[in-house]
Amino acid sequence: MSKYMTFESQSFPNSELLLEALSDIGFATVTQGIDLPLDGWDKRNARTADIIVRRRDVKNHHLLADIGFQKTSSGYVAVIDDMDLDHRLGKDFLVRLQKHYH
Repeated sequence: MSKYMTFESQSFPNSELLLEALSDIGFATVTQGIDLPLDGWDKRNARTADIIVRRRDVKNHHLLADIGFQKTSSGYVAVIDDMDLDHRLGKDFLVRLQKHYH
Protein backbone atom coordinates (compact mmCIF):
# COMPACT_ATOMS: atom_id res chain seq x y z
CA MET A 1 0.00 0.00 0.00
CA SER A 2 1.19 3.47 -0.83
CA LYS A 3 2.02 5.94 1.95
CA TYR A 4 3.70 9.30 2.40
CA MET A 5 7.23 9.24 3.77
CA THR A 6 9.13 12.16 5.31
CA PHE A 7 12.86 12.49 4.66
CA GLU A 8 14.15 14.53 7.58
CA SER A 9 17.79 13.55 7.02
CA GLN A 10 17.88 15.64 3.84
CA SER A 11 16.68 19.17 4.46
CA PHE A 12 16.74 22.23 2.22
CA PRO A 13 17.26 25.37 4.37
CA ASN A 14 16.56 27.98 1.67
CA SER A 15 13.18 27.97 -0.08
CA GLU A 16 14.40 30.01 -3.07
CA LEU A 17 17.24 27.58 -3.75
CA LEU A 18 14.83 24.67 -3.35
CA LEU A 19 12.47 26.19 -5.91
CA GLU A 20 15.37 26.71 -8.34
CA ALA A 21 16.56 23.12 -7.86
CA LEU A 22 13.04 21.78 -8.45
CA SER A 23 12.82 23.83 -11.64
CA ASP A 24 16.24 22.60 -12.78
CA ILE A 25 15.10 18.97 -12.60
CA GLY A 26 11.81 19.63 -14.37
CA PHE A 27 9.36 20.63 -11.64
CA ALA A 28 8.86 24.34 -12.31
CA THR A 29 5.18 24.61 -11.33
CA VAL A 30 4.75 24.71 -7.55
CA THR A 31 2.15 25.79 -5.04
CA GLN A 32 3.31 27.64 -1.91
CA GLY A 33 1.55 28.33 1.37
CA ILE A 34 1.40 27.11 4.94
CA ASP A 35 0.25 23.59 5.84
CA LEU A 36 -1.46 23.03 2.48
CA PRO A 37 -3.04 19.58 2.07
CA LEU A 38 -1.23 17.10 -0.14
CA ASP A 39 -3.40 15.24 -2.62
CA GLY A 40 -2.77 11.52 -2.80
CA TRP A 41 -4.80 8.51 -3.79
CA ASP A 42 -5.03 7.24 -0.17
CA LYS A 43 -7.10 9.81 1.72
CA ARG A 44 -6.47 8.04 5.07
CA ASN A 45 -2.86 9.22 5.08
CA ALA A 46 -3.52 12.97 4.93
CA ARG A 47 -0.39 15.14 5.07
CA THR A 48 0.41 18.81 4.63
CA ALA A 49 3.32 20.78 3.18
CA ASP A 50 4.39 24.36 2.52
CA ILE A 51 5.84 23.85 -0.97
CA ILE A 52 3.98 21.42 -3.22
CA VAL A 53 4.50 20.01 -6.69
CA ARG A 54 0.96 19.00 -7.62
CA ARG A 55 0.67 15.63 -9.35
CA ARG A 56 -1.71 17.15 -11.91
CA ASP A 57 1.12 19.50 -13.00
CA VAL A 58 3.57 16.63 -13.61
CA LYS A 59 2.46 14.93 -16.79
CA ASN A 60 5.49 12.79 -17.62
CA HIS A 61 5.73 10.86 -14.31
CA HIS A 62 2.05 9.89 -13.74
CA LEU A 63 2.38 10.47 -9.99
CA LEU A 64 0.04 8.87 -7.47
CA ALA A 65 0.39 11.83 -5.11
CA ASP A 66 1.68 15.37 -4.75
CA ILE A 67 5.32 15.95 -3.82
CA GLY A 68 5.57 18.11 -0.71
CA PHE A 69 8.18 19.99 1.27
CA GLN A 70 7.29 20.79 4.87
CA LYS A 71 9.10 23.59 6.69
CA THR A 72 10.86 22.43 9.87
CA SER A 73 13.45 23.97 12.18
CA SER A 74 16.24 22.57 9.98
CA GLY A 75 14.70 23.61 6.66
CA TYR A 76 12.28 22.07 4.18
CA VAL A 77 11.99 18.28 4.29
CA ALA A 78 10.51 16.17 1.51
CA VAL A 79 7.16 14.41 1.95
CA ILE A 80 6.85 11.92 -0.91
CA ASP A 81 4.65 8.91 -1.60
CA ASP A 82 6.81 5.79 -1.35
CA MET A 83 5.33 4.26 -4.52
CA ASP A 84 6.12 7.43 -6.49
CA LEU A 85 9.67 7.40 -5.19
CA ASP A 86 10.18 3.72 -6.00
CA HIS A 87 8.42 3.51 -9.36
CA ARG A 88 7.90 6.95 -10.88
CA LEU A 89 10.43 9.52 -9.66
CA GLY A 90 13.27 7.09 -9.02
CA LYS A 91 14.99 6.35 -5.73
CA ASP A 92 17.66 8.91 -6.62
CA PHE A 93 15.13 11.79 -6.76
CA LEU A 94 16.40 13.48 -3.59
CA VAL A 95 20.03 12.97 -4.62
CA ARG A 96 19.32 14.65 -7.97
CA LEU A 97 17.52 17.48 -6.19
CA GLN A 98 20.44 17.96 -3.76
CA LYS A 99 22.88 18.18 -6.69
CA HIS A 100 20.94 21.11 -8.14
CA TYR A 101 20.45 22.83 -4.78
CA HIS A 102 23.13 25.55 -4.59
